Amino acid sequence: MTLRFLLIAVLSLLGVTASAHAKEGDAYRERLDRFGGMSGGRPAALPAMSEKQKRAAFVPFARAASDCIAREVGDDYRFVDAVFARQVPNLIPDAISRCGSQLVAMGVAHERLYGPGTGRAFLLGPYVEGLNEAVAKRLEGRVATLYRLAGGEGEGEGEGAGRPAGPLAFLVLASREDIDAAIPVGRAFRPDFPRVFVARASNGRYAVVLGPVAAGEAAAVNAALKRGGKIPMDSFVSDGSKLSASIWDASLDAGTSVAATPPAAGAAPDTDAKRGDKIASGSGFFVSGDGLMLTNAHVAGDCRSLTVRPYGPAQLVQKDGANDLAVIRVVGATPKAVAAFREEPVRLGSSVMMLGYPLSNYLNSALNVTAGMVSSLSGIDGDTRYLQFTAPTQPGNSGGPLLDNTGRVVGVATAKLSDLSVIKVAGTVPQNVNFALGNGAALAFLRAAGVPVNVRGEASEMKAEDIAETGAKFTAQIICER
Repeated sequence: MTLRFLLIAVLSLLGVTASAHAKEGDAYRERLDRFGGMSGGRPAALPAMSEKQKRAAFVPFARAASDCIAREVGDDYRFVDAVFARQVPNLIPDAISRCGSQLVAMGVAHERLYGPGTGRAFLLGPYVEGLNEAVAKRLEGRVATLYRLAGGEGEGEGEGAGRPAGPLAFLVLASREDIDAAIPVGRAFRPDFPRVFVARASNGRYAVVLGPVAAGEAAAVNAALKRGGKIPMDSFVSDGSKLSASIWDASLDAGTSVAATPPAAGAAPDTDAKRGDKIASGSGFFVSGDGLMLTNAHVAGDCRSLTVRPYGPAQLVQKDGANDLAVIRVVGATPKAVAAFREEPVRLGSSVMMLGYPLSNYLNSALNVTAGMVSSLSGIDGDTRYLQFTAPTQPGNSGGPLLDNTGRVVGVATAKLSDLSVIKVAGTVPQNVNFALGNGAALAFLRAAGVPVNVRGEASEMKAEDIAETGAKFTAQIICER
């Protein structure tokens, strides 16, 4: 059955009122209401609109239809095998049959805007011709992830390149609502398994996953690992179709002890919905006068493009996945100031100040400052690379400087303990349990990268407002487009 035949069947519904196709409560109903609704099968007249206005009004309908088809393809139980067999387009016909409401809405909108008969012409012409490419574009991240999880760097050459023989399966070891809780669980399994990763599941949770393994052996492997006490008893086998892009992969740090605290970057206030790009924000600070900045690897280590506000474009120079650090260079930037590091150990109970750009999509893009104290000289499981501190920290603070009472850097903010996850596990609310990578690891990384560092000896204490003013001159927001 061809795509055009299916779309013709869908188009036969265009004469039915829009309300008959609104049972699923999709967002397109609100858009249809803006056109005054339907009266029988004939579109009502619209006020005169320019071509630009018509396009702006129509694009959301086309996008909703394509998003629905791509989502249905990605959720199809055959998706994983279809990816490696280069047969993803074969799943589109079934997806079309499940997205009739969105397609009808698109056709109705086109006829409203461009006249009777134009909806059919558009669907059977430009839309169907570009549908395969549109679906592939929306799923390219998941496809690339599946190849990476299968052990390949990309699609490679030849059918099935980069995958184990036969169908794939994955073992889902745990599921958490918060990425901050999922990554430590993944790290706990890292010593026993060469490939453990955390991926976003289709239900919105974060899955801790082992694999891939041959699908025919997955059940036996799962049972054997349970009997040996290696994985939880509620672990289960998945075909991978419900897993989206890998967020953290232990195999990237093979042979190295990974930082014991979970990274988290905040969503930026603006996204490019047309291209479906993911844009996230974090923090960083200048460490040299020629535009070099220090931040977390999870903030800037895997980006299609980087921008430092308000300075402009930036480029990745070097990253250290094991310590979650990265150096970037802001092109042509002349920072207002350069951070000074404290080399002597920080003391337990010392006052500290956290600078960064947290939750910028909910708050604003202005610098945020919080104060606290060093509550522990080690991180999770006694990892002495980390400091624990009480200054409130949120997604988007990642990569920002932690300053002592003299304005010197004592650490790089990395993560916070998930309140919700601890409540579920321990039945109590953690109070400001946050982590920063200490200066020992940060300075070692910078020196190994050949970055000249500004280390300042003991200095006089400063007022809180003076520390904030000093830090504001070398701290900036980092925008990562993936």
